[in-house]
Amino acid sequence: MFLNRIFCIFGKHKPDRHKVRHNGHTFVGRCKHCGTPMMRDGPKSWSAVPVRSE
Repeated sequence: MFLNRIFCIFGKHKPDRHKVRHNGHTFVGRCKHCGTPMMRDGPKSWSAVPVRSE
């Protein structure tokens, strides 16, 4: 939905909880609406993963 994409623009991403995986250290997944990589910071707290520039 268009409104959800607006939230993504302002950094309010929501994880796709059906596709979240544990990588041995933390939970990782992608935003449900825009596909941005995310990691879990704490209970019900997610943030976008910073992009590495090479």
